[in-house]
Amino acid sequence: MKEQYIWPLVGVALGWLLNAMSASAKVRAENRKSSARLLSKLIQIKSQVVIYRSTTRAMQPMFGKHPEYEEFRVGLIARHFLKPDSLEHDFKSAIDDYSSLYPLSASKLESTYQAILKLKTVNLKAASNDPEIYKKLYKTIELNAEGIETAIETHIKECAFHHGLVTYLKVKFTNYTKVIKKLGPKDIEHLVGPVGNLNSVMDKFNNTHNKQFKSDS
Repeated sequence: MKEQYIWPLVGVALGWLLNAMSASAKVRAENRKSSARLLSKLIQIKSQVVIYRSTTRAMQPMFGKHPEYEEFRVGLIARHFLKPDSLEHDFKSAIDDYSSLYPLSASKLESTYQAILKLKTVNLKAASNDPEIYKKLYKTIELNAEGIETAIETHIKECAFHHGLVTYLKVKFTNYTKVIKKLGPKDIEHLVGPVGNLNSVMDKFNNTHNKQFKSDS
């Protein structure tokens, strides 16, 4: 083939290769962006689940009656779980974006999302007057919360791996998230006060939560 025909063909081939490389780079960038968005929401929700579990474990023995404790627990969820209010929507949106990249992982995330919604909405006030029934139902809530925390940790590692090696190593070997400290005896004493006044207890919890969060930041 004459040289005058070869060089135009080489130019076309190089142009196609550069376009393919550019498109591939854009796809990788979008993939990393989707993974990063989901990862940040997972870490945020995991912190709130840990706070919920540590607080309920510390506070439950302080209440003499199940109805009073359940009112506190429901109030705790309403005021501090999946906050800010946009977090639930943002998390679901991040899962939907992620599903186009990793559909199998996204299906597991969807199951975790449904479990999180169940934890947020479950209310045992109607059963709290029957000690035996309440204990059995409350045990399912505890197991659900424990399962959510374990599942989210798995999702975080998988999502970090998809984002990149450096991110995965940070998640695997460093303290990648700062979580509120578990309540100690002094914290509990300050938090409870007169347990009969539930609104006062919730206000004290809110103030304690904010102060500890700032000190950990």
